[in-house]
Amino acid sequence: MWNKVTVNDFLDTLLADPSPPYLAWLPLLHRMASVENVGQMDVCVPVAHPIQCDGCNREGFLGFRYKCQRCYNYQLCQDCFWRGRVSGSHTLHHPVKEYTEYKSASKQLGHSLRKSFRCVPEKPSNPLPRYPEEPEQTLDLSHIM
Repeated sequence: MWNKVTVNDFLDTLLADPSPPYLAWLPLLHRMASVENVGQMDVCVPVAHPIQCDGCNREGFLGFRYKCQRCYNYQLCQDCFWRGRVSGSHTLHHPVKEYTEYKSASKQLGHSLRKSFRCVPEKPSNPLPRYPEEPEQTLDLSHIM
């Protein structure tokens, strides 16, 4: 027979230090789900990155993309990153950024320009509408009891 788990028992286990080891996988599983986008007829299609992996030289890989923050234009597919495969002057100690989508250079430039124009102050707008001092026409309230 199963014992009932109360909300307090669940929260105590969830917030325990150290936390249960299976909870370490939840953020990764969430990010993996975000790499898949829904295509036609609700079929999940992994995101394709139309670039070359610097670890295995594979073109147009699927899944996560990892870009080194120190090495210029150094990018790895998820298979190479998870296996610790490196090449050139890149090491496993360099910080990397995980990407779940691909933006071409032209899209990145457009995004940067739009972002920079947002810094320009806009004309102050009046949040409240202004109403005339006098009514435009008098109201006939004779039918109201």
